[in-house]
Amino acid sequence: MIPGLKIDQLVTRSKLLYAKLIDRIIQCGGEKLPTSDHLAREHQVSVNTVKEVCGRLAKEGYIRQKKRAGTEIRNLYSEEQVQVYLRSREKIIQVFNHLKESGINESGIIASALSALEEYRPEPARVVYADKDFYGLVVGKKELESILKVKVTSMFVDELREKVATEAMAPELVVTSLWSAPLVEDLPDTIRVIPLKTTPPLEQLLDFSSLPTDARITLVVLSDQVQQRVTATHADLMDAYPFFHIHTLAQVRMNKELVSETTTLVTLRMILLENPGLFSHIPKTVTYNRFHDDEGMGMLKRFLAQDGEEG
Repeated sequence: MIPGLKIDQLVTRSKLLYAKLIDRIIQCGGEKLPTSDHLAREHQVSVNTVKEVCGRLAKEGYIRQKKRAGTEIRNLYSEEQVQVYLRSREKIIQVFNHLKESGINESGIIASALSALEEYRPEPARVVYADKDFYGLVVGKKELESILKVKVTSMFVDELREKVATEAMAPELVVTSLWSAPLVEDLPDTIRVIPLKTTPPLEQLLDFSSLPTDARITLVVLSDQVQQRVTATHADLMDAYPFFHIHTLAQVRMNKELVSETTTLVTLRMILLENPGLFSHIPKTVTYNRFHDDEGMGMLKRFLAQDGEEG
């Protein structure tokens, strides 16, 4: 080890653990994190520090904590994204090795990394999509970028409010769901807020009255929260159609038998496009977008077009 300043002297143990677990999460989607005791020993921190960091990761949507079932790492990144991350990580290590070979000590290497991070400035956020639900943010960002053909920054509503309040961010346009609109209505008047209607009712997607009661219908959603909400909302449909099931994408990935007898699939368009092999055997598919609001999308396009002309 080259003598000099160590990374753990620059950041707190909890911040260092947070970064190390993010690195693990990106590479190991779908797997389980070791126990808190194991992580505490592995990273030489207290169990309380592990619990604090894992609580933050759960709140930010990186992991799912279940009693007596362990902590599951959510599948947030595609295989392509993971490979890009690993290749980029390797290039950064090569740069550090090059600095070391040129005679730069460890303090200098750390200084170069921190200076580069400080100088790194992403493009100012022009369009922000803010919402309360993690998976809603993932899907909404992709849909908006695909439809509007502009870069969209996604973040939780609370994070947006904090950044605007501290003047760390001043987006031109904030897009949100109709459900989250009341949480951003007090943003400064200089920021245009456009709320969008989200997924239509299930009955609008599928005409259940035309289906036999023994129809094998499966609704695949992204999160446990959506699964629970839809199950509670459509308890009458599930009673009337005993072979109508609601599963999360993670559940189907872990057990493909869940959709082996499905004849009608209802799911987000993004889920179908990103997992074609998982559902290719199903005869009929009904897909929907995160947003179901032609009028709202029209407003967004007009605002961006007008803003572009003024620029």
